[in-house]
Formats: sequence, structure tokens, C-alpha cells
Amino acid sequence: MRVVGHDEIERFGGLTLREILNRVAGLGLASSLFTDRSLLSFRGDQAMATSGHVLFLINGRPTREVLEGGVMSDLLEAFPVEILERIEVIEGPGSVLYGSNAFSGVVNLITRKATGTSGSVRGFGTGAGPVGGSAEGSYGRGDLHLSAAAQFHEDLPWTTSAWPNLPPLTGPQPFTLTDRSRAVYAEAGYKGFSAMFSTMQWSAPFQVGNSIGQNTWTRTFSDIGYDAKPAAHWDMGFHLTSTATGLAASTFPVIGRRAREIEADWTNSLAINERTRVTFGALYDYQQGKEWLDIGPLTLTSTDAHRSGSGLYAQLEYRVADGLNLIGGFQTNKIGDIPVHTVPRAGVMWNPYSHWHVQALYGEAFRAPSLNETYILNPEISGNLKLKPEISSTLDLSAVYEANALEVSFNYFHSQQTDSIVQLPLESGFIQYENVAGILIHGAQWESKWYLHRRWFVEGSALYQVSRNSGGDLTHLPVPAFDAKAGASYSDKQGWTIGVFDVYTGRIPGYTETPNPAPGAYHLLSANISVNMEKYFGPAAEGIRLFAHGDNLLNRPVWFPAGGAALMTTIPIERGRTVYYGIEFSRRRN
Repeated sequence: MRVVGHDEIERFGGLTLREILNRVAGLGLASSLFTDRSLLSFRGDQAMATSGHVLFLINGRPTREVLEGGVMSDLLEAFPVEILERIEVIEGPGSVLYGSNAFSGVVNLITRKATGTSGSVRGFGTGAGPVGGSAEGSYGRGDLHLSAAAQFHEDLPWTTSAWPNLPPLTGPQPFTLTDRSRAVYAEAGYKGFSAMFSTMQWSAPFQVGNSIGQNTWTRTFSDIGYDAKPAAHWDMGFHLTSTATGLAASTFPVIGRRAREIEADWTNSLAINERTRVTFGALYDYQQGKEWLDIGPLTLTSTDAHRSGSGLYAQLEYRVADGLNLIGGFQTNKIGDIPVHTVPRAGVMWNPYSHWHVQALYGEAFRAPSLNETYILNPEISGNLKLKPEISSTLDLSAVYEANALEVSFNYFHSQQTDSIVQLPLESGFIQYENVAGILIHGAQWESKWYLHRRWFVEGSALYQVSRNSGGDLTHLPVPAFDAKAGASYSDKQGWTIGVFDVYTGRIPGYTETPNPAPGAYHLLSANISVNMEKYFGPAAEGIRLFAHGDNLLNRPVWFPAGGAALMTTIPIERGRTVYYGIEFSRRRN
């Protein structure tokens, strides 16, 4: 598991969760037919036009988009990042504990818990007008803690042009890219009771053929829970989690979506003795979704479906000897009319020396077909009631060295995906969802983090991966085979913090004939500077901080493959250089 701590987030900055996660080893950005969809992939796995192979958690609770199967753009672009304490990134299959969509990785957003009374307000702009602001506050006293945060931003318009990503090719179309987001998050806890709520909205343009318009993604997340301790070595929890998602498009094709997932969980962690711990539980899941198209004077409902499911899971951790641990587990699920399926997990964790950790993990994961993949029916595409879940079988081998403030890790992964769900054209020209053989993705990764004298912090990573189809031939997923990331930050006693980070993305093959700019190799360089004014002006300036953040400092627009398009073409994603600066007022009392 990789952890992006609050200090790291503060040093390198960032407006959005998307920008922060792009700096994490093994994670990459992609996009899809609706510009800019903001997709996230783990270790080269971008086999579908959503983030459906990645499961996002908020304080351990899942939030999914169930209609298309995993669109997470609203979360990546709108979640209020100022409330984050850390981000936990779990690479590899996680379905044994987390269920569907924990296919190639899990991202767990951990928010700060109130320990006193605090609050902050930030405003920032680019010099051409205000572009955003945020606020967060917390109150903690005894067993009661309350926290809330809000964030909004609106980028300045970016005018560009692009050839259509669907036939007919009638020439480049000028259009203006706008980017607006807003979100609110709140949580409360008292003794064993907890509650969370968040609503997010992100609006961005899209291009489908010659049609250019604006779409708005929305998400509402809520969770209520109770954690109990039936015995000294037994922790138990009950949670009811709901995620509602939506999409509204302004121009043809006018698409509307509404979907909801409600999940009830019963979880247990039991220490049987000093060597043995068991985690087990059960869940019930209900999904409902509807999609419609406005075609001229007609409104066509293409999906209106619901289904329920249930599951059981267990994991055993056993310490054979000091420094040697074994784990094993499974999850069994029954979702709708899909046959019962079980995914296993097993591993060995060994600490041969005081600073070395070696582990070998084998796990399987599943992604259940989405409601659209199963039930959609419109004039162009049809769902398939006989679809099976996608399955991933992954072997992870890793070695980690940790000493003082240095951490270095090496990892090899081998992931075989089967029953991949794709859109296949029929002889009639109709498109239908089908299971196909799948792909193999394997590669190696290096990562290092190092605090030097508590002031300097440096980190770097590199990933190389190759994917092949069932016939053994190289495939061209819309992600690079190689990427490298590096950052350095300095924080001094005078209140200055400076961080610089570069994300290098290699060339994506297969787009040499696109009429738009090709998705070539590029560097995405950012910098973050902040200064605590109290160090210079005394107590009168307590809690006042000035900051500036620059993104894409090399001023190179970036184009991504238009995933989901009928043509091998691209769409604009990263505008040129953007620098914003602002001020923060904060107060804290323990």
C-alpha cells in the first residue's frame, strides 16, 4: 500500500484530486469520448472507457457509478482536497475485501478528524479574475467530532479546435473548453456512531462528431455507521452507504442519466490469539439506473433497470514466526441473474532483515457488468443479459527497504484479465456488449521517498508495462508503456515551502494518422510555493498564508486518445501554462 500524506499534499499542492493522484507511482490519466472525462488507470490498465477497474473509497466506504460502470470524473475534479489527511493507494486486486470494481487498484480518501476547533478560508485567482476558493472547519470535544469542507473552481475559457471523433470528417471544429466544479463534504462522529455526506458537481465540454456541448456530472455520497466492540479483541461495524450519480448533456445527443447504489455492510475483525486475526463480513447491494435520449421531439428511454446482490467475505492473517506472515481469503457474490462467483486471495509477507520487507501476493478480482452493459437498448447499441463478470488474476512480487526517513520499493506484476466486456459490432451494424478472452498486462515499477534533515523531501518513480491480447500479440491500450515521476520540496524555519514536481508520460502508440495532434510523450511540470506570514509580521499575521501554484509550466497543450470514439483520434485535455495565486486565513484551537 502506498500512502500520500498530508505533508506531501501540502508541499506539492494541487486544485483537484486528479492532479494529486497523477503524481502517485503507478497511476495514470486517460480520457474518453465525452471531453474531458478524467479517467484514472492503475499500472497500464485502461481497457475500458471509464475508471471502472478502480474502486474509490471515502474513509473506507465505497462510492461507485453503476450505470455505465465506473465513471469517476466528478470525484476526481470536484472533491474538496483541503479536508484530506492522507490518500491510501492499494495496487492490485482488492475484491476479496472491497467487492466489485476493486479490479486493478483501490484509492481510499481519508479525511482529517477534528481534535479541537479549527477553520480556514482560501481564495485564489490567475490575475484575469477569480477562479476558485475553499473553506474547511472542524470542531472536536470529547467523543464528538464535526468536520466540513467546501470547494469550487472555474478555469478561464480555453479556445481550441479539433477534428470530429466520429464520421463524417468535415474539418476541424472550433470550440471553447470550460471547466467548473463545486463540492461540499461533511462528517460527524459521536462515540461509535458516524455519518458522512458529500455532493459534487463537475461541468466540462464534450465533442461527439460535429456536435459540441457541455455536460455536467454529479455525485451524492452518504454513509451512516456504527462501530462496536463486543469483546476486547473483536471489532464490529455496521454501515449503510449510498451513492447517487447523474449526467446531463446540453446539446445533441442530449443524454440524461440517474443511478443509485445502496450497500449495507456488516464487518468484523477478530484477533483469535497473538498469531491469528480473522476479518469477515457480509453485504447486501441494490442498484438502480435510468438513461434517456432526447432525439428531436422524442424522448427515448434506453435503460431503466434495477438489481440486487449479496456477498460473503473472509480473510485470515497468520503469523508463522517473527517476520513471516501468511494471508488467505475469499469473497463470494451473487449479483442479479449473474451466477454465483468466488474470488480468492493468498500471500506471503517476509521480513528477512530489520529494514527489508518482501512479499508475494496472488489475488483475483471481479467487475460485475454495469446496468447499461446488461440492459441498455437504443437504436445503436444493445446490452447483454448473458454477460459474465470481468475477472483479473494478478501476481505481485515486491521488495521494500525502509530505514529512518528513506523508503525504496521494487515491484513486478503479472495480471491476466479474462471475460473482458467490450462493444462488438454485429453484421447488421448494431453494437452489442460481449465477453471476450481478455488481455495480459505485466511490468515492473520502482518508487522511492526520502526526507532529508526534515526540510528536504524528494520522491521518484518509474513504471514500464506491456499488454498483450489473448493471441499473444501486443495490444495498444490508450496508455503509455513507460512513465516516470519525480519531485523535490524544501520547507524552512522562516515559513517558506517550495515544491516542484514533473510527470513524464511516454508516447502512446497507434495514433500516427490522427488529424488532431498525436498523444506524444510530454512532461507535465508543476510548482507550488507558500509562505507563513506570521514568521515575518508576528502574531498579528497568525494564520495568514500566501501561496502560488503553477501547472503545465512548460506550456505544452496535451491531447489524449478519444476513448470510445469510432476513429483513432484525440481530444484536448491539458491547456497551456496556468498559474494561480491566493491567500489563506486559518485559526486553530486545541
